[in-house]
Amino acid sequence: MASNESGGRTFAAEAVARLYSGEMTEAEERNIESWLQADPRHRAYYQEMLDVWDTAGNVGGSTGQETRGLRFGNRFLLGVAASLLALTALPLLMFYTSGPGSELRRYETGVGEIREVDLVDGSNVTLNTNTQILVDISETERRIILDHGEAFFDIAKDLSRPLTVSAGDRVITVLGTSFNVNWDGRDVTVAVIEGQVAVQAEGAEQMAAEHLIRLNNAGGGLPGSTALQHGVVLEAGDVAQISRTAEPVIEAISGNTDRYQSWRFGYIRFDDERLSAVIKELNRYSSTRLSVGSPDIANMKVSGVFRTSDIDNTISGLELIFPIKVLDRGDHMLIVSASDR
Repeated sequence: MASNESGGRTFAAEAVARLYSGEMTEAEERNIESWLQADPRHRAYYQEMLDVWDTAGNVGGSTGQETRGLRFGNRFLLGVAASLLALTALPLLMFYTSGPGSELRRYETGVGEIREVDLVDGSNVTLNTNTQILVDISETERRIILDHGEAFFDIAKDLSRPLTVSAGDRVITVLGTSFNVNWDGRDVTVAVIEGQVAVQAEGAEQMAAEHLIRLNNAGGGLPGSTALQHGVVLEAGDVAQISRTAEPVIEAISGNTDRYQSWRFGYIRFDDERLSAVIKELNRYSSTRLSVGSPDIANMKVSGVFRTSDIDNTISGLELIFPIKVLDRGDHMLIVSASDR
């Protein structure tokens, strides 16, 4: 079996082609199944082919052919045709990348989905519900665009290749650290779990990288380490909420960054939040839209921990605890005061 990266992709391509041929033997099935289970990277190589297909386009209709179905689930089986097209599209995409050794990829999640992605530089990114990122990693630079949504970044340290995350008109620059970014189309919220990150306006990432390298060489002890022209350097435990029109502002909630990464573990936390803000957050995880219909309850304060996979029960729980009721309007759920008739 192939063990290195190049050999792994070759084996995955051959396995998919063999499966689609309709002539796969039971021995080959067992061999491929064992290979997929042997290493998470093996499944990642297959996923890459689906990602390439997502970029190249979609094939309508059925192939009209039946295959011997490996018991890997519907996504594996339905992805076979896409993988074959990916084999032909892959050289074109590799040629189109921005530099030697570059990896250009798009990753996304649907509503209610969480996905973990291992990058070629050793970094790891976890995508929250309804999120899309574009990743471009080459031998000389590392760039990620958070197109929309929320992601947790665990970035491998590399002083020679600072990594930038673009969200809206802001750029977050890191050498290697762990942090969470939420981009809702208006505001960017950055919560730093470990290390340091620099947040600046778009186009200033080189200045930020140089500042972070100086901090790193000084052991992070430079006076005024949070000062940065047209931006800010955030330390572990800091949270910055940035609007399009304002300079970054550090929110003084050091030690409470857990609330900004709890979604990775399947729950969300509210600490004395307005009901309207709670509903806005819950809407990210459910295809059933919720709205607050009574102005007098919009500012009601809510605290608690709720499962992201069980939004319906979360709403039922709120209805039991607070003086509200939930009305089914067919295309959405309306939350009103319990006294409303």
